[in-house]
Amino acid sequence: MGTYGAIDLGSAFNRTSALPLNGTDAVADNTARNAIPGGIRYQGMVVYSVASNKNYQLQGGILDANWVEVAGTTATAASGLTAFAGGGQASALALTATINRVTVCATAGDSVKLPAATAGVQVIVLNDGAASMDIFPQTGESIDALAANAAYALTPATGNVRFICASAGLWKTAAGGGGGATLVFGTRASPRSVVIATGVTSGAAHMSTTTAAQTIYAIGSIAGENDITANPQIQAGTVVGQRMRIIGRHNDNYIKLENGTGLDLDGASPWYSLVGNLLDLEWDGTNWYEAHRRGL
Repeated sequence: MGTYGAIDLGSAFNRTSALPLNGTDAVADNTARNAIPGGIRYQGMVVYSVASNKNYQLQGGILDANWVEVAGTTATAASGLTAFAGGGQASALALTATINRVTVCATAGDSVKLPAATAGVQVIVLNDGAASMDIFPQTGESIDALAANAAYALTPATGNVRFICASAGLWKTAAGGGGGATLVFGTRASPRSVVIATGVTSGAAHMSTTTAAQTIYAIGSIAGENDITANPQIQAGTVVGQRMRIIGRHNDNYIKLENGTGLDLDGASPWYSLVGNLLDLEWDGTNWYEAHRRGL
């Protein structure tokens, strides 16, 4: 017997099929990898996952948490993808490659769906389409601090994003650069209408929770002062350092933003979206805090 109970071979042997010699050398996906019985695992064991096109090795133990991606594998890539028209999680285009380039996203909210969030997996998504694209997790899973099954919006301006899974069921994002352009919502002539009880939200297409920089032209939805009562007043960001500029466009139908409920305003002074007023905010991981303002 050889080292560690190995069997000494006195001569070579020949394959007779295109199958691995050991049934655990290659598995369908990381779920199958994690289903390998503990009784046949050992430190240093290497397994190839067909779905992720990567090799994983048990290092420092034999638990699922000890699988570590090892070098020597090549990422798969898919280009020319079309996001599902109409959006939603159920029928979203399934992303199966490591690098996924969507070239057709015709309408805001058209959707794609990530693979199962299995520890150790990374997926890159590029949006080279015309509109903001919704990226959904698998059913019951989540992305960053978003609720389970909630979509991550990726705009053409942001361009690309990398999804990293360190814990099963949860994707974390590392935003890409894209062209670096500022995403603009509304115009001077057609500002976005903000509802008192709803506030500034991505669902109403007032803003993006993911883009690095954005400008929003805003008015209130009803005549007179629109004192925002939503909690939070502005939907939470997802990446620390995200920047937002709100530009006021009406002296009658104006919104009022107050310190608290997701906002950290300088000196706790309210801000009003009167014509010519602007408010610069930055996401600090908990609140949008004021960096600069013009006007009250």
